Amino acid sequence: MKKIRIALIYFFFVVSIFAQQTITIEKYYTGYGEGVLLEEARKNALNNLMTNIQVFISANMDRNLKEGNAGFSDSTTLNITTSSFMQLSDIEEKIEHKDDGLYKVVKLVNKEVVNKQFQKQKENIIGYLKQAEMELFNRKGIINVGMILNSLYNAYLLSIVYPDSLEYIFKYDLDKKPIKTTLITQQTLLAINYIIDRIKFEPVKQIESENITWKFIAKFNGRIISNFNYSYFDGVGEMLGDVKNGETILDFYFDNSKSLERSFIITPEVANEELMDPLLKSLHNVFKSHIMGLGIKCSFEYDNTNEEYKRECDITSESEAESKEEIKTSELKELNPPVVLINLLGKVGNLQELLAELNKMEKGGNIVTGYARDFESLNNLYAVVVDEDKIIGLIKQRAGKCYDYITDRELRMQDYTGKKILWFEILGNKNEK
Repeated sequence: MKKIRIALIYFFFVVSIFAQQTITIEKYYTGYGEGVLLEEARKNALNNLMTNIQVFISANMDRNLKEGNAGFSDSTTLNITTSSFMQLSDIEEKIEHKDDGLYKVVKLVNKEVVNKQFQKQKENIIGYLKQAEMELFNRKGIINVGMILNSLYNAYLLSIVYPDSLEYIFKYDLDKKPIKTTLITQQTLLAINYIIDRIKFEPVKQIESENITWKFIAKFNGRIISNFNYSYFDGVGEMLGDVKNGETILDFYFDNSKSLERSFIITPEVANEELMDPLLKSLHNVFKSHIMGLGIKCSFEYDNTNEEYKRECDITSESEAESKEEIKTSELKELNPPVVLINLLGKVGNLQELLAELNKMEKGGNIVTGYARDFESLNNLYAVVVDEDKIIGLIKQRAGKCYDYITDRELRMQDYTGKKILWFEILGNKNEK
């Protein structure tokens, strides 16, 4: 009888432990994996854990889809969302080395941690939207449009992968009533379009330069823009620009003509990748195509009959025919090229190495780099021509004309349409006159 009593006590004790473990396990998303090697078992367990979390996310997304917030069924979106949990430091792991030689691994993530992540994501979305509206309705004479667009874009990205219902009252358009909606993704994109449509670049004056250079004033609904980054096509390639306290300078390499009216598009830089966390960067890489095509139409008129505005590195056959200054081929040869240039030539096969070397030399006070507009004159300067991630040319300018550094062949800058050109001046260079 005593043995039976001891056995019953033991039985209830085991059942109690099993019940506690079951309750504990129910609080976790779990992933199981086996393998001959430990790393193989860990990988299998991680994949299984991700699948189980995705089941939860998909269920929430399906519920949200029924409410009309479209765009959540993409498997890429699910992978991005789940991978953000895989970076958590509080993933637990249990390892067992079985008698048959196999490793068994269990990975666990507390469901409460997952729920807190979604709550944090919700707070971030609302925080970005409020931050944008606060700046939009400030009573100062200037407005930071760059920050507004960055905040709205971050909210837009996070809303794409937020799996639950979220309601917000949008107030960005004072001419209309506030919009109360659960369609956060769509409405945020409309807000971004609203901001961009009201940005104006007003030409102020043409600046004396070897290029066609203009000063513009940037405004939003008549207010001076304090900060705003953008890109535009300058006639040769894509150029980056920025607005500071309402002012910005734009360079162009259009074909020569006596009087022209030029139209161009300013492309806003709505993403600030330097301030993005890993999740935002991943989302940006996947969904940045959704905001392509957003642009600001601008124009200006200029009179190019004034010789002060002639470009030193001209790109037209007409100006080449008119050029009276000749330079002998022998004068192009650099018998004693600067050491700085020799070091750079050794790295032309690798763009990253060359850019690192340029940065090192500039910090050391050996060179100055910049775009064409950053220099008073391009004469006796050098330039690196880049196409995507490759270096396709090294230019030198002499006597108002551009030449290939290696072959001394005279170049037309329109040969490099669509390419990026980085000019640099070698300080203390006495080899060129």
